[in-house]
Amino acid sequence: MLFPNFKLAWRNLLKNKVFSLINIGGFALGLAVCWLIAVFISNERKYDQFHQHKDRLVRLTMEYSMNGTVSDAAVTGTKPGPFFHRTFPEIESYCRTYMYNRVVKNGNEMFDEKRFLYADSAIFHMFSFPLINGDKDAAIADLNSIAISETTAKKYFASTDVIGKTLRLGEKDLEVKAVFEDVPDYSQLKFDFVTRFENLGGSVVTENWWSANWVTYFLVKDAGSIAGLQSKIDQLMLQDDVRKEARVEGSSYLKYFLEPITDVHLYSKLAGFEPNGNIKHVYAFAIVALLVLLIGCANYTNLATAQAMERVSEIGVRKAMGASRQHLFFQFIGEASVLVMVSGIVAIALAWFALPFLNSFTGKNYGSEDLFEPSLLFTFVGLLFLVATLSGLYPAWIIARNKGKLSSGQQYTFIKSNGFVRNGLVVFQFAISVFLIVYTGVFYRQMNMMKEKDLGYDREHVIVLPLDGKMRKDITALRESLLAMPEVEAVTAAYETPENIEWGDGINVTDEKRKTWNNVKCDSG
Repeated sequence: MLFPNFKLAWRNLLKNKVFSLINIGGFALGLAVCWLIAVFISNERKYDQFHQHKDRLVRLTMEYSMNGTVSDAAVTGTKPGPFFHRTFPEIESYCRTYMYNRVVKNGNEMFDEKRFLYADSAIFHMFSFPLINGDKDAAIADLNSIAISETTAKKYFASTDVIGKTLRLGEKDLEVKAVFEDVPDYSQLKFDFVTRFENLGGSVVTENWWSANWVTYFLVKDAGSIAGLQSKIDQLMLQDDVRKEARVEGSSYLKYFLEPITDVHLYSKLAGFEPNGNIKHVYAFAIVALLVLLIGCANYTNLATAQAMERVSEIGVRKAMGASRQHLFFQFIGEASVLVMVSGIVAIALAWFALPFLNSFTGKNYGSEDLFEPSLLFTFVGLLFLVATLSGLYPAWIIARNKGKLSSGQQYTFIKSNGFVRNGLVVFQFAISVFLIVYTGVFYRQMNMMKEKDLGYDREHVIVLPLDGKMRKDITALRESLLAMPEVEAVTAAYETPENIEWGDGINVTDEKRKTWNNVKCDSG
């Protein structure tokens, strides 16, 4: 019974080519949009879910008030990590991190690397960054060691068998002790190199509550202890000796908060190494996908219902030959299923070709593995069956219950009796369409404004070159050499480009009573 129904459905689709093309085109476009949105949502919700200890990993953030001004930041000083680890038995290990642009040299080749990470030695024990070669304990066990990603190993040495080879960082040679798999795009920590945190030098070798530039993570022993640990940290920061050491006086305060790592990307208001997502945006895109899908369902239902008048004779003949209402019902559900399945195949092709546009729009790097992820594919197939059922249910019901009368008056009565539903579907489609058009227009204008906003300088004629410590010492000579080139109009040096300034400054303020207040301003871009 099933095969003949699908066979009849296929013949009917071929017979009514215009009807079929309109519905397949509408469904395919809607399904392709839904699938691309699903790829985006899936990637957003996957952030940091791959860590084995994800339930026990937390990020430490700080909030402070000085002279009534409240500020917060996703970075901390160097002290909270080791100090809290020593103080609270609930903490198994800690890891302070800092991402920095560095010039790395291998022989005569030099590269400006933007994903150079400094971290404490526990990083490979806390986070699930699998090693291809090397050992977790030895990866960055000392100040002369470095671990690199698989792609980086091939870039510098054309192989992943690079244990024992050296890379030059400034005036220092670092030995490669481990090679790790490329970090997934859905990780907050995206890095190609990692070496010991202490290699930053300077003040990082001492424990300090302030100079807040470092993102600190904890691995707790039990996920259920996070709430209790937060309470202990709150109490500790109220103790007089701690407040005195942190130079916090009067109504001023310094607080720290624990954020589960799986909540940071979508739920935290504080960005870390990259801009956070937003769970509200995920919900908004999910609603858009649902509305697009509903438009396709309503369009098919409307057209199938309108087409019912032309099929009254067919229904009458089938009933005369002994077809039951149940048989007719499943025949027309089968037609909807075949149409939706064909639309699904077309949608796959459309989504594949549209993937580069999604990458350009989101700034991500989605590939075929994201598009054809097994969980998404299973969901997509299930969605096809659901759409086929929902869109074909009403037309199948009204067609199956028709008695097959052929007079024009009865045909008119049959169609008129379903006019309310059809008119309602048309209004529903137009309402959703208007909403989506307005929503898309506003969203496009916002994105266009951010891309084309005048930043105060002509980026097309500005070249940014990285500077290491040695070059900064001879900045005057370097500037004069560059100015000697006829193509160069002006030269300046800065900590960052004007639209991306990140630093932490300590400021001392003396009030009218000649009292000095220690304040800290932490900017994260």
